[in-house]
Amino acid sequence: HPLTAIALLALADLAIESNEILVVEDRAVEASVVAARAGQMDHLYEAVEILSAASMANGQDANTAKMLQQLVTWSAKKSRLVNIRSHVEMAKLAALVGDMETATKQCTTSTTLLLPKQVALPRAEAVVRYAQAKVAFLEGNIADGLSKLFESVSFLRGSEKGFGSPALFQLDLVLQLAKSKAIPEPTIELLLTQLLRSPAAGHWRVHPIEQLDWLLVDKSEGSNILMDIQLRTRDDSDLVSALDDMKRKRYRRLNELESRVSDLQMLFHGDNRFIANAAEVAMQRKQLPVLEQNVTKIQQLISPLIANPKWDWRKWSEEETRRWENALRLSSTQESLLWSAAISPMPVAEIFPPRHSKDFFGKSLRPSDAVIVFAAVGAKMRGSLYASGKWQSWEISDAAGLESNVANLLGQLFAIRDRDGEVSNAVKSRELAKRIELRNQLFPKEVWAAMVSAQRWIIVPDDCLWNLPWETLPLNELPNALPCISEHCITYSPTLGLVPFLLDAPSMSKCIRGVDVQTNDFFSLDASKAKDLREELTSKKHFVVDSLSKNGTTFPPSRFFKIASDRISSYATMSWDKVGPVPTDPNVNQSNIRFWGRLPWGTPSTLVLAGVNAVTAPGVATAPVTMHATGDEWLRLTLPLIAQGTKQMTISRWTVGGQSTVSLMRSFEENQTDLSVSESWQRAVLTLWEEELDPRSEPCFKGVSTKADSAISGSTPLLWSGYLRIGDSK
Repeated sequence: HPLTAIALLALADLAIESNEILVVEDRAVEASVVAARAGQMDHLYEAVEILSAASMANGQDANTAKMLQQLVTWSAKKSRLVNIRSHVEMAKLAALVGDMETATKQCTTSTTLLLPKQVALPRAEAVVRYAQAKVAFLEGNIADGLSKLFESVSFLRGSEKGFGSPALFQLDLVLQLAKSKAIPEPTIELLLTQLLRSPAAGHWRVHPIEQLDWLLVDKSEGSNILMDIQLRTRDDSDLVSALDDMKRKRYRRLNELESRVSDLQMLFHGDNRFIANAAEVAMQRKQLPVLEQNVTKIQQLISPLIANPKWDWRKWSEEETRRWENALRLSSTQESLLWSAAISPMPVAEIFPPRHSKDFFGKSLRPSDAVIVFAAVGAKMRGSLYASGKWQSWEISDAAGLESNVANLLGQLFAIRDRDGEVSNAVKSRELAKRIELRNQLFPKEVWAAMVSAQRWIIVPDDCLWNLPWETLPLNELPNALPCISEHCITYSPTLGLVPFLLDAPSMSKCIRGVDVQTNDFFSLDASKAKDLREELTSKKHFVVDSLSKNGTTFPPSRFFKIASDRISSYATMSWDKVGPVPTDPNVNQSNIRFWGRLPWGTPSTLVLAGVNAVTAPGVATAPVTMHATGDEWLRLTLPLIAQGTKQMTISRWTVGGQSTVSLMRSFEENQTDLSVSESWQRAVLTLWEEELDPRSEPCFKGVSTKADSAISGSTPLLWSGYLRIGDSK
């Protein structure tokens, strides 16, 4: 039937979106045979492209090469279109397996057949920048590599929106129709919901450059229009699902880009037959100027076609063909750089983070649970509360001043003592007033009343609210008001969809021995005191590893993380760029992303990163607190580990350590024998309140003058509110 090939290609597309590559290959074979018999060369062209990508992804390199050679011979006199595609796929395969002789031959043939076309110049310039990015990543220069990627995409898009990706053209068209109100809002919402989805994994295998273009382009205008419609038309239950989906997309967009960066760093997307070394980088750098010169030659030759796009290849002369061949003759290194851009990298898992399921969500919670969700929408912040089986949402007043208020509260938490080492009444009063002010800003009175009636709070923060120590919010407005931690178990979740996953999913870990990575300076500046604290923290169940670096270690540290363990703790100070997959500082060249790709040995069910400092403490008591985390950083830190099976994480917001950390962690671990994570932590904090601590052994008090013999109460919020706990196993 004339539509059989189309139907088979549609089935192949569905299999691509499901990442079922074996099925993709079967459907593409059927589609190619049917299209060839029916003489449908445009369908055969598409089937060959999909079949080649699927076969290579399935490791069928030899069969793919044989099949493509047969197609080249068969299509030579039947279809120039199929002949071009066959040569291109042979070039891609040769570049992938390292057959430079075949790659050189096929790339020259393919490029000659492809050109001249007016889409060739932007793509050629894009590939040059892509190659430059690859060299930058090989040299460890992340900032330059990302810059070249953006340049590559700008060339792809050209002067028209959507030039590099058909989906961008569709998005631009929908936005124009939405602004002119030419179509009704329900239709706009439906179209934008479909268009703004992350590209399916299989599309990266077939159209990597176009998908890179789609990933990096600014789609905020479309997102804002969609969210504005949803804010006005959705009820509370549907709205919170839409807001959580927005967080998922934000994470996936960043994560997919970073996974591509990782693949580029490994050269040719991790194929171990290509080993990056100094000589190889130098050789590639040497070829890049020549590659750029070829782009200039293409530009000169193609300029008449841009002026008159109605070009007919049948009128192309042999002399003009020779001019193209001379202009595009490339070395094997240049060819490998040029065509490696078309070899698709491995996609990130499509199922993570999971979508919010209303039914599964309700079944996972206890009647005494309250779920508090916050979402930053442009300049606004919205809050939602799930309690007693229903949602209620509200908009937070003065969202613009929220970050400043959180920073001021943190500043006051650090300014807790006077010159004599005692907590001054004036400071106590100011701190309580600021906490009450923040609480009233975040929650309407009726919402707060519903919250305090619950036993456990599951908080899903966003933006600066990740830095807020929720445990310190006062239960009432009395001068001696207790903080929330005294009455409520508190745990966190990166997204709403992860709440059931963290509560119910079984642990993947099979080993129960704990591993501690420790450094002296985390516990105390006094070496003898630090040794005593370290020994106090350890037990027979733990294997202790000294950090190799005085300044801490990167995480996940491959040397330590490969140790099979149910619990890994890192009591070593780490800067944020050493934990995050890609450095937040553009001047930092080293990336930690290669440790985040695949962890085949599994992950611990419990993870303690007590040395991660996302919030910079003030140098003096009155200085403002600088906050770096906006929520995306926490997502990139936690979600890869949760996807691998980690059930519980304890992460520090600011500098911790010393006796307080030792007491908290020992009590926290002991309590988990009978209690849930949030209940164990609540009990550990309340136990700490009964202790008197030496401030000289507390890193968070560094730089604040105290009496040498003065002790400080464990009830001081700075000692216990710097920790953020994700997950609750019971």
